[in-house]
Amino acid sequence: MFFILTTVVSNVILVIKSIKTVEIIKEVQANPYAPISFDRIALLTSIEDSFLAFVMFSISLKLLRLFRFNAQIAYLFKSLRSCGFTLASYGVVFAIITVAYASAGSLLFGSSELNYSSVPKSIVNHLTMLLGGDMAHERLESISPILATPFLGSFAMAMTILMINVFVTILNDSFQDAKTTPKKEIQDLETGDFIAGYVKSTLQEAATKLRKIGSGSFKKNCETQSPLYAKESDLFLY
Repeated sequence: MFFILTTVVSNVILVIKSIKTVEIIKEVQANPYAPISFDRIALLTSIEDSFLAFVMFSISLKLLRLFRFNAQIAYLFKSLRSCGFTLASYGVVFAIITVAYASAGSLLFGSSELNYSSVPKSIVNHLTMLLGGDMAHERLESISPILATPFLGSFAMAMTILMINVFVTILNDSFQDAKTTPKKEIQDLETGDFIAGYVKSTLQEAATKLRKIGSGSFKKNCETQSPLYAKESDLFLY
């Protein structure tokens, strides 16, 4: 349902954006000197990209679910189910710290820095920094030399070093606990064993046939048979 909903919403936004774009083009053609803004088109594009990101995320989960008969994927899903409450608690703490730093950055640097001009932009900027984006230390230092370094340093310490490592530790512990589960309790592994056995037997049969084709007896039988074309000219005419 989440996949269908996000797909439908992204398509609806695409249609609305196309209609608005056509309207703006007609306005430009009617009066090239009229004040026209593309802010609404840019906003719709950003919203569409966000929903498409959710669509790709759900597609990735569905693709992983198709391979749930693999032992590692089965253990991964089991670990995610077992640590759901812990991840929810972690998500609340992560959101509180992110909003706190975003609000502080907006109050300290919002009057001079575009990325901190509002709380939503500040949140997006901080999440981008977690993914390897530019921290803009020089620009913030030019605005406030005293507060820029402690602000960015504490953010890097709290989020990049502490929170990310806690997240990885939660997933690692739950995955190790899931691997202790007996394989008999995971029904999808039986399907994986059946597929692996079938593929293995098929490849063995194909290898046996190829060895027979490369053997001398097969070549001898081919030489004793009458050729399909007596001459090369017959093949060319055909």
